[in-house]
Amino acid sequence: MKYLLRSHIVFALAVLVYAQPENASASPPGWPQFLGPDRNAISGETGLARKWAATGPKEIWSIKVGPGFGGASVVGNDVYILDRVDIDREVLRCLDFRSGKETWNYEYATKKVKLPVSGSRSTPTVEGDFIYTLGRLGNVNCVNRRTHKVVWSQDLMKLFDLKDTARWGYSQSPLVVGNHVIVPSVSSESGNLVAFDKGTGRKAWQTGELGGSHYVSPRLYDIAGEKQVLIFGKTKGNRGRFTSVNPATGKTLWTYEGYSNNIMIPSPTNLGDDRLFVTGGYGAGSVMLRVNKSSGRYSVKELYRIDAEGSQIHPAIYFRGQLYANWNTNENLRKGKFQEGGLACIDPDTGKIRWRTGEKPNFDRGNLIFADGMIIILDGELGELALVDPSPGGYHELARAKVFSNLKSRRNMIWAPMALADGKLIVRSQDTLKCLNLRAN
Repeated sequence: MKYLLRSHIVFALAVLVYAQPENASASPPGWPQFLGPDRNAISGETGLARKWAATGPKEIWSIKVGPGFGGASVVGNDVYILDRVDIDREVLRCLDFRSGKETWNYEYATKKVKLPVSGSRSTPTVEGDFIYTLGRLGNVNCVNRRTHKVVWSQDLMKLFDLKDTARWGYSQSPLVVGNHVIVPSVSSESGNLVAFDKGTGRKAWQTGELGGSHYVSPRLYDIAGEKQVLIFGKTKGNRGRFTSVNPATGKTLWTYEGYSNNIMIPSPTNLGDDRLFVTGGYGAGSVMLRVNKSSGRYSVKELYRIDAEGSQIHPAIYFRGQLYANWNTNENLRKGKFQEGGLACIDPDTGKIRWRTGEKPNFDRGNLIFADGMIIILDGELGELALVDPSPGGYHELARAKVFSNLKSRRNMIWAPMALADGKLIVRSQDTLKCLNLRAN
């Protein structure tokens, strides 16, 4: 009997390990920050349905929120979003994961600045008992999850004497590495990275000038066997610069100035073999880089370039040896050009587009994540959610459902990053936050 029980346990563990998608997070369940546990839009969740009823996945709850593009973080039974109250006030909301009801909030004043598009931009970062947020005007806050009170705050515009923000405000999400909270300080002309002690808010280090006017969230990478944080900046002459720094000291490890983008948003995708796939919109195209380290010195080599094509808002995802991206930008989201975009599969070795969905389905600028061997993608214009079986052989849709209704005829801007935890998906439009049950059975 003991042997049979042991055999069943071993078999169950083997099935669980085999079911994990490649490159999946080994982190515990939850979605504690922008793009998930490892900040790569890949979830380790299993047991999700591969088809839905005609009515779509079950809606667990739906609440009204202010306009914006900020995603949700989920830890335990708490859901956190950064929302906007008015032109000069922001609010961190804590919701009950089971019901969507607000359990508490922390509201604070900001400068009175009108940005081209109103609403929140970033996703809270949760670690232990603390929540770290970066508001659209550079307000950094650390809030205690238990007491619901602010522990420390920093105003990046005041701290660095910045006269303005980048045109669309701060859209980056804080990154916690070790004892530091790392955020960019960015204006229309200049920018750097700054690290604060995560417990006290004291400045630990800051870099020199890295370039301004960007919207890229810092991300931790393991490249050439070394942990490093990578950020983008626009320099004089509208040139672009990627800078990699040591997360403990802020010391520059390497730079790359071969990719320019006037409005850079996605972070590079790490393929795990010292290759980085860079993509963006606004005609900048995409490029594959290889980062080498020899005798303590770094070098960066461009392997290939895809001219004028890319993903405007969301990073590409590397999954089972292929790159998948929502291949849409301003340039192809116009009459007569839709066939050039849609969800796309890219050969990472050559840059060849294996397939793209074009106009139907197109997905606009909606977010996508990977979970349980599937692509979960939300159409940024139509408010439709789709499940896709990823394959280099072609587009295979498993399920589709309308999850947002009462939309405008166009420009619905459903672009916020999704969150997946415990089989439940949180999606956001410009006025509604919803929780959907994606579990099988």
